[in-house]
Amino acid sequence: MQRISTRKSSRTSAPAMFETLESRQLMSVSFGTNVIQNPGGEANAGASNSSTVVRPLNWTFNSNAGIVKYGTPNYPTSTTPGPTNRGANFFVGGNNQDSDLFQSVDISNIAPYVDKGGVSFNLSAWLGGHLTDNDQASVFLNFQNSGKGFISQVSVGPVTAANRGNVTKFLQRSLTGNIPANTRFIQVQIHFDYQTGVYNDSYADNLSLVLTNNLSTITGNVFNDLDGSKAQNGAEKGIGGVTVYLDFNNNGQFDSFELKTTTDSNGKFTFIVPFGTYTVRQIIPANFHMTTTQPGTFTVAKGATKSLTFGDKHN
Repeated sequence: MQRISTRKSSRTSAPAMFETLESRQLMSVSFGTNVIQNPGGEANAGASNSSTVVRPLNWTFNSNAGIVKYGTPNYPTSTTPGPTNRGANFFVGGNNQDSDLFQSVDISNIAPYVDKGGVSFNLSAWLGGHLTDNDQASVFLNFQNSGKGFISQVSVGPVTAANRGNVTKFLQRSLTGNIPANTRFIQVQIHFDYQTGVYNDSYADNLSLVLTNNLSTITGNVFNDLDGSKAQNGAEKGIGGVTVYLDFNNNGQFDSFELKTTTDSNGKFTFIVPFGTYTVRQIIPANFHMTTTQPGTFTVAKGATKSLTFGDKHN
């Protein structure tokens, strides 16, 4: 796989890197929760000295990036300025060279929302370093397509010695934005940029990546109401090929400017739309009449789902 050097003359950011090791991937993601696994390196015990390298679970790596226990001699302690809800460990760059940790987040299950530009992210991390050493950490999000090809990149950090006032501490950095269309994986990359000394004293802790769905879903089905009961029973199948549309002007007929879809073979349909107020209608199939009541105008909230059912009976 492609790998780009992180050395830059400006030393203000790192270009995308692609791990050559096995990707650590999440199962399907959920909105509103931290999608990074082991975001503070707490899943296993950290190193208690500078010569031991402990790899955090759920992360792949290059060079000697790892996790260290708070309170290890010559490292931050539990009272070092930084996250108040810290655990036992933090991420560290390792020996005297650039290093990285990687985690791949599979977001393919929310692709319909991503591709409509409806998913935003909030990235935050606590980044720090040691006294006057200018080793510095950044966190990158590398947005990738279904083949893990690079789309674009955003980042938080770095935190320099000057930012820290030349004292050992962590500072929080955060960023919000929209996930680009066609993204199927988000590669989370902690980049530890070595500057001077015999050790890469750039630190990170308490990473968070929360995704928000800013769109809404209208879903439902059209079924063959054989007994005219207005309720679908086990013997009554969906009707495929039925046009369902959003009646924007509520005139009871489909107009060319209105959004439409067609039911699948099971009679299912779905619209992914901005939150708001809608009226949904069907074009009743020939030789059928609708048995269920026409759904009224309704409002669907951001990130919410509205479910509808249309029953049709053969004349």
